[in-house]
Amino acid sequence: MKVLLFGQTGQVGREVKDALLASYELITLNRLDVNFEKKTEIERVIELHKPDLIVNAAAYTAVDKAEHEKKKVFQINSVAVEAIAKMAKKMDVWFIHYSSDYVFDGKNKNAYLESDAPAPKSIYGQSKLDGEKAIIESGCKYVIFRTSWIYNDIGSNFVKTILKLAREKKSIEVVDDQWGSPTSAPSIAKITALCIAQIKEDKFKSGIYHLSNRGETSWHLFAKFILNEAEKLGYQSLLKAEKIKPIKTKDYLYDAERPLNSRLNCAKLESQLRIELPSWKIEAQKIILKLIQK
Repeated sequence: MKVLLFGQTGQVGREVKDALLASYELITLNRLDVNFEKKTEIERVIELHKPDLIVNAAAYTAVDKAEHEKKKVFQINSVAVEAIAKMAKKMDVWFIHYSSDYVFDGKNKNAYLESDAPAPKSIYGQSKLDGEKAIIESGCKYVIFRTSWIYNDIGSNFVKTILKLAREKKSIEVVDDQWGSPTSAPSIAKITALCIAQIKEDKFKSGIYHLSNRGETSWHLFAKFILNEAEKLGYQSLLKAEKIKPIKTKDYLYDAERPLNSRLNCAKLESQLRIELPSWKIEAQKIILKLIQK
């Protein structure tokens, strides 16, 4: 089975590459190989490689910057995604794509179901929703994984930021009214691999699936968890967990509006794969250990 992976150098892309390398004929591309702002380039490489399945881990993810680069974010997160989906339909191959909790407004009291109505509050969120719609409307065989609060030991993310600040500052402020499930890139990659294995056996059902690690926390509690775990591993820092001060979202200067509730109900995916998704705490401990070992 030949798999074409876009975005192989990102947090998710790198892990997906590692998860699939041993089992499939894998073609990996990054932003130097294909310009996602030119759909003709995307069409050309898909025609060239003739994959059996396409995975798109490429995306514009700078949420605040997106408010000022509307054309670019829609080109990458919507137009490019539509081009891939149409090629997948034309070639009759599966398309796996990663979307976001930002397609919701965060006003739900409960964890979001796949059937809940999207209502994005930011340019980034709208671009991801438009990408989803383009995939569905293309008529291709697809898997859309909506995920949340992604982090890894590479790239720019919350875990790395907290560990960095811990060595520079004696106190910081972190919002405590945004709730969700931190989701490690390695766990996303493992689920992607399981999904592809089922597709290969013609057992996976096309559709949208929510994918996040089990459990929930706030950014404030997550920051304290990161610091406490790092201290257990001997990490030397100026910052102590009790000096991480809680603040409200309304008091933090964001360009893009954040959903206060990013919790995703993943029962549909767990049922499809017949698994239980891993705890966010266990996954976070693994990444924190990796970062400290570095």
